[in-house]
Amino acid sequence: MYEADFAVMLKSYEPDLPFAKRLVESFHTYRADEMEIFVIVPDAQVGQFEEELRPLGAGLEVLSEHVFSDELVDSGMHGLSAGYINQQIIKLAFASTGLARNYLAIDSDVQFLRSFTQSDFVAKDGCPYCVLSEDAFLKADPVYFSRYWQARHESLSRIYDHVGLRDHALLTCHGNTVLSSEVVRSFRDEFLRPRSWKLSDALEIAPYEFGWYSAWLVASEQPLTYLHDPFFHCFHTEEQYMAFINRGHTLDDLSRGFIGVVLNSNWYRKTELSQSQLTRPEVLAGTLAASDVLKMLVYKIKQKWQSSIGA
Repeated sequence: MYEADFAVMLKSYEPDLPFAKRLVESFHTYRADEMEIFVIVPDAQVGQFEEELRPLGAGLEVLSEHVFSDELVDSGMHGLSAGYINQQIIKLAFASTGLARNYLAIDSDVQFLRSFTQSDFVAKDGCPYCVLSEDAFLKADPVYFSRYWQARHESLSRIYDHVGLRDHALLTCHGNTVLSSEVVRSFRDEFLRPRSWKLSDALEIAPYEFGWYSAWLVASEQPLTYLHDPFFHCFHTEEQYMAFINRGHTLDDLSRGFIGVVLNSNWYRKTELSQSQLTRPEVLAGTLAASDVLKMLVYKIKQKWQSSIGA
């Protein structure tokens, strides 16, 4: 029924090509067993992506999003573009291609950091690992809470209401996780079709494809996945990333606990930051006012003077 037990799936488009190229390079660098990566792009961009990505390594196939044309929308919703909604649709619709029983649906801003195999994403019995969380840490983050939390919480609440989990904890993930084609098929057969809905109808209620997947996984009680910590560490805001660098942490530190890293494109692509080159002094220079630097310098001199007097 499925051509492979596991694959990686990336939805991209021309403005993301430099990031997709970085992702694919890291995929080939750290992939430690045979697995294929499918890159799905607009029909007119297939040739461009093949030219740029195929030389990077074997096991890559570029597909046209025309394969999913019956599912795609022509206009946006919830203030999001049609392209944005369509990439959400494709991440779920990929389950219907028969290319993989389980697949890691990732975005172009992912970068792999260490060696990985299929066993990092799928258990020995073939069941995928699933990331589910209430994201308490993000709720406690004042920047994330003020920008994203409340609207996201309202959308997830609508999703859970629709699948019959009104009083349930809102367990979900932010993406870049493993999806089971069997779970997606169950969602279509048992939830969408009885309502004469398509994937786009669900997203019109709440534009969170992984929210729908997670809620259905919980509601249907399908014994098809195991819970797992996030595979990738995501910096949702610039402030989170700056704090990470300011503490003296590095990507090598992250690789001990995570397979890869994500610098969320909502903020990262609007900056001149480089995750491989940014240093602690540069972070401080970019976040502190000159008056704060002067105060710190005076304080450090005072500390050193008092220490020498005490000695």
